[in-house]
Formats: sequence, structure tokens, C-alpha cells
Amino acid sequence: MASTPSLVLLGFAAPAPAIAAAELVAGLCIGVSGVLYETTLQQQVPREAFGRVASWDWMGSTALRPIGLAVAGPLAAAVGTRAVLVGGAAVTVASLLCLVAVPEVRSMRAGGTGAEAVVTPFVGEEPLPEDQALEM
Repeated sequence: MASTPSLVLLGFAAPAPAIAAAELVAGLCIGVSGVLYETTLQQQVPREAFGRVASWDWMGSTALRPIGLAVAGPLAAAVGTRAVLVGGAAVTVASLLCLVAVPEVRSMRAGGTGAEAVVTPFVGEEPLPEDQALEM
């Protein structure tokens, strides 16, 4: 979503400083949203499922990127660069609107859904009782 203004500016051949300014703001927004997203995952996904959820999330995010790159060039050659860039911006906005239309997404709050969502930090194995600990 953060790069949507840049797509529109590129589509209409805006001056380079305008595109650079939009990308600077987009970069800052992506940095903040990445932290918020990862924090939300950690707060909302149970600890025993977190690895699987994070793996599927990352795989989905990275697997679709090459497909988009492979399709963008031929599509731009067929319908025009402006149409692809502005269309990409429109699809991005539409997907975001679909996401925020889900009531559970809009009502999500920090800290999980209740006491069962409180997760204690996991550092490693549980410490051994005194009588089983190795002497150093």
C-alpha cells in the first residue's frame, strides 16, 4: 500500500523528485508497518503455531513476487505501462479495502484476545532442577 502513490506517479510520468519523495515516505511507512505486522503476528498467533504461520506468510509473500515480475513486462507490452502501473495501484487499494472490511481485522487490539493470548518469552529449554543442574 505504501508504494501506491509511486505507482500512480510513475504511471503519469511525474518528475523524478516527486517520485523520490513518495518513495521516501513509502520506505518509512513500510518500516513502521513491518514492525506492527510482526508484532501483531506474535501477539495474535499461539506460540505453538507461530513457526508454521510465519513460514506460510513468508513463503506466500516471496513466492508471488517472481510471478508478478514475470507477468508485468508482457502485460505492459500488451496494454501499456501506464495502465499496468495505475491498475496495480488500483488493485492494491482494492485489496486493502477488502482487508479492512473484515470486522475481525478492524476490531483487533494489541495484546491478543484475552488471558489465553498472553505469551511469555521463550528462550530455550526449561531450566533443570537444582539436583540435575551441571556444576560449572
